[in-house]
Amino acid sequence: MTKLMRSYINLYNFVVANKWSSEVCLCLSSTNSIYINSIFSGILHTTPHPNSTQLLAKKAFSQLLKMVSKDTSMASLATQICTHISSIFTKPTHPYPQPLDLMVTELTATSSQKGRVFLYGVGREGLMLKALCMRLAHLGLSAHLVFDMTTPPISATDLLIASAGPGGFSTVDAICHVARSNGARVLLLTAQPETGSCIKHASVVCYVAAQTMADDEDDGDVAKSRPLLPMGSVYEGALFVLFEMVVYKLGEVLGESTEAVRSRHTNLE
Repeated sequence: MTKLMRSYINLYNFVVANKWSSEVCLCLSSTNSIYINSIFSGILHTTPHPNSTQLLAKKAFSQLLKMVSKDTSMASLATQICTHISSIFTKPTHPYPQPLDLMVTELTATSSQKGRVFLYGVGREGLMLKALCMRLAHLGLSAHLVFDMTTPPISATDLLIASAGPGGFSTVDAICHVARSNGARVLLLTAQPETGSCIKHASVVCYVAAQTMADDEDDGDVAKSRPLLPMGSVYEGALFVLFEMVVYKLGEVLGESTEAVRSRHTNLE
């Protein structure tokens, strides 16, 4: 009801004061444009004798709605996606450490020991880890993707960052086991720390409390709307955001300037 009243007041001021552009923008950003349009029609309907300014305002408003409807739809979807992913980082992670602090601490320790960082994940999780690997290299760390042709052997001073959102994958299990057997630390990213098979190989667990394929089952409700972020998209999107935060914080800790980071970007493009 608060949003409805706010929209009504904004539109009333729009009609009375004839503040076309400012009020339209305010109303469009406050709620659904079609809903606003219906309220606007109601205002004119309850006005005994609409004057020319009110009618012109209605026409101008309708034209502006048509012009911005596509952009508003895109902005709305983007806002919903970003809000959903952002909410992941408000969830408690106890008894596991806070993900950002944990990753920055582990990477800082590895860097101080002149160790190397290895990264591995499957599917879209793997793509997020590839993006992180690139940024770690830009920060001056020796970063490598598992299975690359030039990946060196892992050793006791090194760190493996692996992801298993649903808790376990056979390849992730195997890679983590090999890393631990060679003395390396294993940081496991997962949304299922209690039930996943990979947890037994982890030195530390980075709990990202997001939906994955493991809990995206159809509940049989045919009337349920199609999810905006299906399957593992929430977890994968949360990884991307988490990694950007890690890069920012790690850059501060390591004292890496923007110029130094840019200087390590490839020129073979």
